[in-house]
Amino acid sequence: MTQNDQSAKKATVLIVEDHMAMRKIIKTVLYSLGVRDVVESANGIEALTILDERNKQGARTQILAGQQDEKKAVTLIISDWIMPKMNGYELLQNIRNDTALKDLPFVMLTAEDTKEQIIKALELGISDYIVKPFKAAVLESKLRAILGMR
Repeated sequence: MTQNDQSAKKATVLIVEDHMAMRKIIKTVLYSLGVRDVVESANGIEALTILDERNKQGARTQILAGQQDEKKAVTLIISDWIMPKMNGYELLQNIRNDTALKDLPFVMLTAEDTKEQIIKALELGISDYIVKPFKAAVLESKLRAILGMR
């Protein structure tokens, strides 16, 4: 197994996107990279619930019980900016303000491309920013870099 295969196999990616078709496109790119553990959410509130279960409660439960939990901790978030209930920027703010989650790689994938919005996201510590519409090769290249793949 190559290092690329191992990096992808270990990754657990949370896609936060309100459009199902876009989630499928992102998931297809992830699968092409070898990522098999993909979790989907339609908005930021659902995403925070998933992160609480997988990265906080789940991790504590695993340690206390001394056993492997089937639900692995999320290692990367790919989020849209504009969504109902809680948008991607608000989700990013919540994550960066949470000591248990603040270092999670976070990719914003959105049609929001004004200089001000990109700067806002960068100031909060976004890992990468991809403007829609995008080419699968661009997403793949950026994900390879974040996941430590060649």
